[in-house]
Amino acid sequence: MKLISVGQQLTFLLCLSLTQLSVVASPHSAGFDPTRPNNVQVGPLAKQGTWKLTFTLITKKRKRAVINGITVTGPGDQVFGATVTKIRPGAVDLNTTTGPITLLLVDGKNN
Repeated sequence: MKLISVGQQLTFLLCLSLTQLSVVASPHSAGFDPTRPNNVQVGPLAKQGTWKLTFTLITKKRKRAVINGITVTGPGDQVFGATVTKIRPGAVDLNTTTGPITLLLVDGKNN
């Protein structure tokens, strides 16, 4: 039987601990995507009739809208499986799996 030093034992335990930690926090673990912005919510597609546009902002430099609590900034952004095609004052056009739709502000005010 070969004896190992205390330093070697500690090194082994440290490596074992780090290996276990990397398995838990692995980029390949379920739900972790380092390229996904923090404000993106993952979930099922919103059902027809559940879309809610609560905010639009149009300036010379930027466009913003909030759909079902998610901020979108322009064409190509995705929210619950739908793709933004246009942000307009008080409205947002989306392409959904069931076809194109236009969302209008809930309270009818343009921001």
